[in-house]
Amino acid sequence: MASLRPPKEWKRQNAVKTGMSAALVSAGAGLLVSSVQNALQTHNRGALGVFSRTGSTIALFTAMGGLFSFTQCAAGNLRRVDDGWNAFWGGAAAGAAGSLRRGTIPAFLGSSLFLGGVMGVLEWTGGSFSGFHIPSDPGEREGSIFTYTKRRSMQETKRELGL
Repeated sequence: MASLRPPKEWKRQNAVKTGMSAALVSAGAGLLVSSVQNALQTHNRGALGVFSRTGSTIALFTAMGGLFSFTQCAAGNLRRVDDGWNAFWGGAAAGAAGSLRRGTIPAFLGSSLFLGGVMGVLEWTGGSFSGFHIPSDPGEREGSIFTYTKRRSMQETKRELGL
């Protein structure tokens, strides 16, 4: 897969450690979402409703975040490449975990492909919703996409084409 940005240098990562730390962060986010869900519902369980009524949200967030990071690192370690395919496989694993509530094969395939595709394309295009970071240092631009997108004069183009 060709990338819109120069490839990052691959280095081995501890997939289990990365997955566990991402699972902890995701569990915190799931706890926050579960707390909001609990606050918006009417019931007689009180504050413990975060765990008893909407606790599955915490488990879902934990599983999806941990699986995404673990699979992304494991795919990079197996392939020895750091590109958008790693994020695709991580997103596919997280999408599969997210579809377990539905329990159908179309939901499994659809959510895996959708989340994998979104995460893969996001990583492939630079990992940012705000666009590329244009380096201010001209030496930093060498070998990147910015050296190929500058405007050239007609004489320089003809000279490079051999005309």
